[in-house]
Amino acid sequence: MRLQGRITRWDDERGFGFVSWHGDGSSAFVHIKAFPNGVRRPVVGDVISYVVAKGRDGKPRAEQVRFSDRSGVKKQRPDRVRISRFLSVVR
Repeated sequence: MRLQGRITRWDDERGFGFVSWHGDGSSAFVHIKAFPNGVRRPVVGDVISYVVAKGRDGKPRAEQVRFSDRSGVKKQRPDRVRISRFLSVVR
């Protein structure tokens, strides 16, 4: 079952932090590797959805993390071919 929570602590240099579940405020460890490739790095306050798993230490760990809004999607660089074609038509 997916839960929704908010990043409450994040150490970007070390690539991990904690997420608090909206239900009862319980927290779970979250690592940058739990986020899909190609998304921006999380910051405190981000709302995410995740699946809870047990870490090696037996404590809750957030896995299969997704940003709950579109803010997690990295903006892709524009296709240079399309831009050059557009500019040649406009000129």
